[in-house]
This record gives sequence, C-alpha cells and structure tokens, in this order.
Amino acid sequence: MTKEKYQHDPDSEVDAAEQDMLSDDVETVSKSEMKRHMHALQALGERLAAMPDLWPELELPDRLLKALEDFNAIPSREAKRRHLQFIGKQMRNIDYDAVLAAIELRDSGSDYQKNLHHEAEKWRERLLIAGRRSEEQQTMNDLITEFVSANPATEVQVLRQTLRNAVKDLQLNRNRGNTKKLYQLLRDGLARDLQS
Repeated sequence: MTKEKYQHDPDSEVDAAEQDMLSDDVETVSKSEMKRHMHALQALGERLAAMPDLWPELELPDRLLKALEDFNAIPSREAKRRHLQFIGKQMRNIDYDAVLAAIELRDSGSDYQKNLHHEAEKWRERLLIAGRRSEEQQTMNDLITEFVSANPATEVQVLRQTLRNAVKDLQLNRNRGNTKKLYQLLRDGLARDLQS
C-alpha cells in the first residue's frame, strides 16, 4: 500500500498577503488551555448534575439532560469520572457563562444566597418584634407596607395572616412552623424582587 502523493496545483496557490490575513483570523489555542477549558466544563457539569431543579430553566439539549441524569445514577467513582468527560463534551455547545451565572445564583454558598438569608432574617425579626408589642400595631402595619412597597410580588394579606399566626404562636409558646413560613414568605418576596 502506497500513500498517494498530491501534486502542487499552481491555480490554487494563495499569495503571501492573503495567507497572512487568513492566519490572523485563526486564533491558536494551546493544548494546555484546551485541557483547562475541558476541566472547567466538567466541573461545571458536576455542579449542574447536583442541581436537577435548575435544568428546566436552562433549556439544555436532550442529550446533555440524559447525561446529567445518568451521572446521578452511576455508583462507581471511576465511571463517574469517565462520564464527566462525556458531560464536558456535551457542554461545549452551551452558553458556559449563562449556566455558570444560573448555578451561582442558586448555589447555597453564594453571596447572593447569604445576603438573601440575612435580609429575610432581619425583616422577620423586625416584624415579629413589632407584632409582639400590642401598642406597636401601627409600627407593624408600617413595616408591612414598607416591605410590600419594596417587594411588590408579595401578597399583603398572606403576609399579614402569616405574621399574625407567627406572633400568636410565640405568645402561646408553641411551635407550629409559622415563624418558618413567615421567613420563607419574606425570602421568596425578596428573591422575586431581586430576580426581576
């Protein structure tokens, strides 16, 4: 078996100036840089696999969704490592920055989540303190109005009722989960306002 030798075709010759223009348009990427990019895609894929509730929001390709589902079902560490390589290859065609931003937004360790938690805690404490003091009914109403005007997605009646139930539980020294419901309601209102 012999290799075919190609004859030089003078008609297809590209002059030196045109060749320089073509080489300027092509961006050269080192092998190390390509590996770093692939490892970054794999790490992002691993984080994404841990957040299945986020998948519908990102409109991921079906093949990537299937790969992420399969990753969570694989028990072997070595098989997971190989499957992450496959996930990394599938993630080449998606918007890396958009997925990373969505994950950071949802990541419980992110600054956004911490700030959201602290803000909701502050509002809950302010409302519960005002609600426990019967002489400060006007203060409680003012705080509710202030919160709702700053976070218009929150339903006023639901907030008032949940606050009344939480204050009543605290006064009767019982735990029915109303303070937690109040926190969740405040947190959801703050989150909706920050996302829009």
